[in-house]
Amino acid sequence: MPLVLELLCNVPWDLYPGRCEGFEEYLTLKEQICYDYRHPPDFRRLYIQGQRSVREILPANLRYGLRVDDGPLMLEYCLRTLAVCHPLAATDVNPLPVSQRLAGVDQPPPETEEEMANFRLPEIRSITPRLRLQGLACYAHINFFSCWTEEQRTLSYIHLTTKCSAMFNACSSANICVGLGFIPPVALRIASWLATTKARFGVDVRETDKFKELTHLWATHANYLSRLQLKETARLKRVAKAPHLYRCANDGCKIQATNKSALRRCGGPCPPERKPRYCCELCQRQHWRIHREFCKTDSTNTESYTDIINDDGDPDWLDIDDFHEPPLPPRKHDWPLFADREGPEIFIDIPNDSPFRKGEIVRLKTRTLSPDCLSAYRSLWSPVKNSATSKQREYVESLMTSPPVNMGFYKPEPKDPGSLSTLAPW
Repeated sequence: MPLVLELLCNVPWDLYPGRCEGFEEYLTLKEQICYDYRHPPDFRRLYIQGQRSVREILPANLRYGLRVDDGPLMLEYCLRTLAVCHPLAATDVNPLPVSQRLAGVDQPPPETEEEMANFRLPEIRSITPRLRLQGLACYAHINFFSCWTEEQRTLSYIHLTTKCSAMFNACSSANICVGLGFIPPVALRIASWLATTKARFGVDVRETDKFKELTHLWATHANYLSRLQLKETARLKRVAKAPHLYRCANDGCKIQATNKSALRRCGGPCPPERKPRYCCELCQRQHWRIHREFCKTDSTNTESYTDIINDDGDPDWLDIDDFHEPPLPPRKHDWPLFADREGPEIFIDIPNDSPFRKGEIVRLKTRTLSPDCLSAYRSLWSPVKNSATSKQREYVESLMTSPPVNMGFYKPEPKDPGSLSTLAPW
């Protein structure tokens, strides 16, 4: 199956969830619009900067930024409004023309030489070439997702190919971005959806006269897929040398590892060549009924194993029955959303269930989420009955949105009753 999309999700456990409604959507938009996919942001820095922006840039600041055409505040307003994250009190300003003006596409392109000589981009405060491209990516995002609004729920081939369709505006804006060397993830999503038009409508829209000119976008998407396949070929070649080092041994578990040190190995006396790897303790317990027959010293090759050292009575030694691993921190017991520690990268492959994307694979990679979280999310894509899907979706939503009491930390010390009337800053 071809790998068509690779997603990275390293949500920091101590900063999730955000402290205001829509904060996660706000960060997702920021990642999709403001960064090049070849240079993804550090998630911890992204969360900290996002918290600072929401805390310090108030609606009054956004209102002022719109009034004086301040570039960074205009982009911040668009992201906040689209994510419904601390928007203006009266959302009477459409983010589409704001992003359009920020990108410099709010006026018709010049056609004559005289118009070309007199053409000027709108004057925006604190504008930079990168900020201009981010505004253009935001404009592409708004146009792309406007095709699925309530008023335009039935997206047809005719609607795609009209002269001023929102889809064409999205594609042309994304084409300009990638042509200038900035490739935001949203541009790849737009190109990926257009690649399914042959299956949806019987005609590849990319081959029509109108869309054929957007060569930068189509070439960039094809190059992205080629890079994924080259990486996957190299990975499979490496994994073929020792497959058991890169996947969880528990039957039915789909968790895999990017490198061989990511999974935990069995700590028993089984030979090294038979030693299985596990993504979590639950998988190890489930697989024990099979592995216990092999988890023993190989009597045919005793020379490769050292003899058990006799107890010399030294009180510094511990009998095996007296040894207990230190307990995990409380948060790791209470919230199965996150892994026990932020460590090596694991991933899970998810077959796309769309009838127009048969055989395509989406890969979700993480260093912070737990194997339970990845497996639960993958189950949402499995072809099961609707009732089972709804129950599993409820479980995943509860897993994602129901943190333990006090986020797993120890209970704080009692405070002075007079100080409870104020909120501590973030």
